Amino acid sequence: MTAGGTAGRPRRIVVCIKQVPRAQELQVDPVTQTLKRVGVPSEINPPDANALEMALQLKDRLGTEVVVLSMGPTSFDESLERAVAMGADRSVLLTDRILGGSDTVPTAYALSETIQKIGGYDLLLCGEETTSTCHRSHTSPRSGSSTARSARGGPRKTARNGGRRRCRASAP
Repeated sequence: MTAGGTAGRPRRIVVCIKQVPRAQELQVDPVTQTLKRVGVPSEINPPDANALEMALQLKDRLGTEVVVLSMGPTSFDESLERAVAMGADRSVLLTDRILGGSDTVPTAYALSETIQKIGGYDLLLCGEETTSTCHRSHTSPRSGSSTARSARGGPRKTARNGGRRRCRASAP
């Protein structure tokens, strides 16, 4: 099956991923009450890895382009390189000191603007929550729903957005 997207361009799946400390290695700084990241092994956030796997399966079936997007310090390149090694076509890292410590609204805005700058998407996949923030209840910039919930298996809510689909993937 040949992928044909909007306006003659190939179908594009954008997958938002976050690099997080391995769950078994999570440590909180007693002074700043933030996660310690330096010297702690990291991985692709497990629900984001599920979304990436879903995108790669669609790529195999439909011949779509898979672009992986992350926002964070240059050390996040490690997870982006891993995603490309798994089969993503390319990766984009949004990084700037001014974005450090961004809350959900600035993060959502920055990711949205970056997605538009790289050419938009036909399907946007994101994990439901992150291991680095699931202990707090707040609205996810990617899905508009609470991230403080127990993960349930399989794809989650699908929303229409200007003719494009956004889906969330949950941890099994």
